Amino acid sequence: MTDWFKTLRIRSRPFYRRFKGTPLHVLPQVDQRIAVDRGRGFIYFRIPKAANSTVIRLLTREGDGEYCFFASKRSFARPSDLSVKEVEELDRRFFLFTITRDPYSRILSAYLDKIVTGKRKEKARRALNKSADEDISFEEFCRYLAQGGFTQDPHWYPQDWYIPCDTALLDHVGKMETLTKELETIMARIDPARKLADTGSQRGHRTDARQKLTAYYSQNTAQIIARIYQQDFERFNYPLQPEWLKDIR
Repeated sequence: MTDWFKTLRIRSRPFYRRFKGTPLHVLPQVDQRIAVDRGRGFIYFRIPKAANSTVIRLLTREGDGEYCFFASKRSFARPSDLSVKEVEELDRRFFLFTITRDPYSRILSAYLDKIVTGKRKEKARRALNKSADEDISFEEFCRYLAQGGFTQDPHWYPQDWYIPCDTALLDHVGKMETLTKELETIMARIDPARKLADTGSQRGHRTDARQKLTAYYSQNTAQIIARIYQQDFERFNYPLQPEWLKDIR
């Protein structure tokens, strides 16, 4: 349930008075997923299921001690914390960046990680009238998204919602498909001494969805995802008809 008092308070902050590109009902979720680091001068627009855990680990991990992702992501300030002056000087004070992901791959990864083996299936089960012991197929998951389910969880919100400002304002829009190169570019700007090896292992959330696309998608499910996430395909320059899809029925 949306906390409208909190939502309207966030909406009244200078950053969101300037940038109004995010639907109001998801504003608290989006605000907590934009990492602001005043000390190092960057703003990272975190998109779930688009190397988010890997990037946060690289930005925050220190030494070989115990690492907690949840504590790390909460260590940043939020856009709602920014002053009027900081927002006015955003492009001069901060390096703005994000990592995006092919929507077909991202949604399959969300399904494999959060529905097949995760704990986020109850809303989908209720919407699909399935009992607690029934599995949810990928086609059923896509139908659930098409019925409005894409608005019900941050892991399958459109990527477009996570970047309230114009993409042209961002200094770097990287792609998960070329992640190593993107991380090298980002860290050269933020912290040149940082080594990519500092990311550590992210196997816990890795689904290898990109290698499984043809095993899960049909023309029907691809059309559903293309329709729901059309803005993501267009804004972040991903093809609606990639090569792997041409031989799928």
